Amino acid sequence: MSFTVRPGEFTVLAVFRSGKTSLLNLIGCMDRPTRGDVVIDGRSVGTLAERERTHLRLRKLGFVFQSFNLIPVLDVFQNVELPCSCRECGA
Repeated sequence: MSFTVRPGEFTVLAVFRSGKTSLLNLIGCMDRPTRGDVVIDGRSVGTLAERERTHLRLRKLGFVFQSFNLIPVLDVFQNVELPCSCRECGA
């Protein structure tokens, strides 16, 4: 599979039982490809260190999940604030 998403484009994956989760895990730098290559901003993500992949996820990628993955004991503001308080990458 090969496709390009240009800056500012909104892309939707809307197919049934065809590897969407695997593709999103690869694009989101959660998994490393066993073959082929995933390139984001001209960089092969399979060769990036964990810290570099974390920074890439923080600065370049965004996902809207079907389930919101909210933490029930936190209020709305705290749930929004939590991913913004990344101590590991200094954001």
